[in-house]
Amino acid sequence: MSFDQIKPEFLKRADQYLLTRYPIIWQSRIIWVAFYSLSLFTLAYLFGDYFDFEPDRVLYPQLEHDYNRYLIDRQDRLAFAQIPLFLSVLTIFYWLYVQYQQNINYSKLNIAGFLGVTLLNFVCVVLMLLPVVGLAYSAFDVTKLLNEALKNIQFILTLGLSAVILPFIIREFSLIEIVLVVFTGFVYCFLVAIALNVIGMHSTGDVMGVFFLNFTVFVGMISARFYQRTYTQQTKRLALLCLLSFTLIFPYALYLLDVYPSVNRAYNGVANHYRLFAFEWLATNIFVVLSIYGLFTYFMYRSLLFPIKRK
Repeated sequence: MSFDQIKPEFLKRADQYLLTRYPIIWQSRIIWVAFYSLSLFTLAYLFGDYFDFEPDRVLYPQLEHDYNRYLIDRQDRLAFAQIPLFLSVLTIFYWLYVQYQQNINYSKLNIAGFLGVTLLNFVCVVLMLLPVVGLAYSAFDVTKLLNEALKNIQFILTLGLSAVILPFIIREFSLIEIVLVVFTGFVYCFLVAIALNVIGMHSTGDVMGVFFLNFTVFVGMISARFYQRTYTQQTKRLALLCLLSFTLIFPYALYLLDVYPSVNRAYNGVANHYRLFAFEWLATNIFVVLSIYGLFTYFMYRSLLFPIKRK
């Protein structure tokens, strides 16, 4: 069955209107992302509870009632939290692949326009995670398990913010380049962590301090190359690596700015089941990061419009 058969006609007309009048907004597929995500959220929230193990069932009569409820509800974690979250992440990757296939010219956008499209892409990512939220609220009756599921969603949303700016620059790379950049970054971090462990630097603060110093040096090199229009493909790959890893480094910057009293508190602020989706998290780990992403990507994209002076 074709998905076109279940698409409302008024949404098709709205999609066609965006395509002809506002192609930059259309390319985000916001209409269809919202339609499918909100539909799945409604189904998950209304009917998810019919398919889970009810914690009121006494399967372990030898245990206390509250612990019995916890053990019963915990059986739903895989089916109602982990697998749906994994599928939502795959959906985000598919959305990025669709963006990769587009050839949208962002050169006419000013800084405000770049920030606006960045926010639009963020809304798309949030919508793609929304069905998991609905399923969690529907399936989990024990607050601790519900908070764990929501914490994982917040963790993915925070560390995956780089997805919102990839549509601007993703066509600068082949798919194999992107995979190799991610793999190389992982290997580099792994080797640095081993080297630090060998010389006796074990604490989170020391390790992240070294990574932060590395990141700062790389960003400085990249910015100079793009500003002077002397970048190479290798420079662009390094820029992609920095963009992907920025959300991992940013909590340490918040610690240096005294937003958090310790490194551990800074990284716990990424996703803490005691303070889920708090205003502090929204202001620092979301809006500030989105603003920095938008500004740096605007600078990078404008630099890519000019021919390379030196290979």
